[in-house]
Amino acid sequence: MTLKGLAGGHSGIQIHEQLGNAIKLLSQCLAEVEGAQLASFDAGVAQFIGLSYEMGAFIAGVAFASSPVSLVMAEHLKPLRDFFLILFFFSIGAQFNILVTQHVLLAGFVIAFLIMIVKPFAFKLGFQLIGESKGFSTELGVRLGQGSEFSLLVAYSALASGLIDTRTSYLIQMVVIITFVLSTYWVVFRYRTPISNTAKKRMD
Repeated sequence: MTLKGLAGGHSGIQIHEQLGNAIKLLSQCLAEVEGAQLASFDAGVAQFIGLSYEMGAFIAGVAFASSPVSLVMAEHLKPLRDFFLILFFFSIGAQFNILVTQHVLLAGFVIAFLIMIVKPFAFKLGFQLIGESKGFSTELGVRLGQGSEFSLLVAYSALASGLIDTRTSYLIQMVVIITFVLSTYWVVFRYRTPISNTAKKRMD
């Protein structure tokens, strides 16, 4: 694929003219065509074989992650992703029944604390084995120590398909939410984040 005929001057003293940049324009074309086609195809196949559209789209994202275009695509879809992410978590929260969670409250806290202890330690050892420093490995372990948000998607899809009952689904959701809260406080108060409680650690 080639792109010709641009006037140039898309940067420097002519940046205010907002002329086309061949690299950015080609990246946008690839992101919109290739990524959208792959996501749509995998979502349709997943629905055909009995899975949900969401699982198909997730599989497409994993398959597309190794492509260089995925970075450009992720950047362009960021506003849309954040918008639907808010709606996704809102819909989960709106369906969260406090009365049901009482039956899995103790188990949820126990599993969440085990995840917060074992997962950071496992990641720390893994990063140290590939040559990372002890401090850097510890920080990465803490940042990756929470439960995965994808487990919410898996639990929601499994519940909708009748593979698990309501109590199991609520247990998974509760564990993930607890680890979200604990991990967020742990990272914010100890490491550099945009929302750190101290100016010294407040950075992207």
